[in-house]
Amino acid sequence: MNNFKSGFSLIELLVVVAIIGILAAVGTVGYQNYIDGTRARVQTTNMETLAKAVAAEDLALQAGVGASCADGDTENACADTVLTASTFTNPHSNAAYTAIGTTAIVCNTGQVGQPWMAAAGTITWCASDTAADTDSVDIDSSTNLVDPA
Repeated sequence: MNNFKSGFSLIELLVVVAIIGILAAVGTVGYQNYIDGTRARVQTTNMETLAKAVAAEDLALQAGVGASCADGDTENACADTVLTASTFTNPHSNAAYTAIGTTAIVCNTGQVGQPWMAAAGTITWCASDTAADTDSVDIDSSTNLVDPA
């Protein structure tokens, strides 16, 4: 009569669990980096689209066709009008953007992704919660819109 043991030993099971744990730890970090990179790209795309929409409003004013912004509006006011009418959401908080201010924001955790226009023809935003980490995009046209003072 043969006594045959079948199954895995405790050491084999522990090795498999350790390998799975290591793979999960590495995968989680890689996935978080992927998500952060995607949020940054979405933020840049949103702000580029906003800048193009403000430039398009300016061109519509030049052509005398219907526009959301009024002749003589500031770029800031026009950007607020466009942003309010849009369905953009801040990819860092999944909430709608608040009004675009004219003074620089101190970047902190609650402000990541929030845009402002302190310089004429430039939309700037907090790229992370580090004060020095900002990004910006230029508005291509502003002949009828007034630059912020």
